[in-house]
Amino acid sequence: AAAAALLGVSALFLRLIAATLAAVVGAVASCSVATVFHDRFYGAPIARAIWILVQMVPHPWAAAVVVLVPAGCAAALSRRPVGKAPLSRCILAAAVGGVVLGLLVSCPEGLYEDQVSDEDIHSRNASATDGDAAASASASGEL
Repeated sequence: AAAAALLGVSALFLRLIAATLAAVVGAVASCSVATVFHDRFYGAPIARAIWILVQMVPHPWAAAVVVLVPAGCAAALSRRPVGKAPLSRCILAAAVGGVVLGLLVSCPEGLYEDQVSDEDIHSRNASATDGDAAASASASGEL
């Protein structure tokens, strides 16, 4: 009886470790995909539309999604023959939870509120230097 209890506890601990790793991998993967998306499409109409859509979701709903989607995934997998082993169901549900968490985190507030203009620092400094030289020349009467 003690050996069976020890085996049950070790299986539960294994599922906990596997679920944690799956959630971390899912979150890192979805954040990486979102980072590449933001890098490639920042300022594009599709990125701005997605950001506006995400910002329309109230924060309590977003928190509920983080909890309910993995739980719903686990419930759906418990009825399917795809994931008969508890370990595989646990890993898949945790990975889905990690992906959802990563996607929610990857679109922060304020990302598209202000349009950032791209400016060449060298040309700005050169024009400021030219303006200073012209101002000092006119002050000394050289013009």
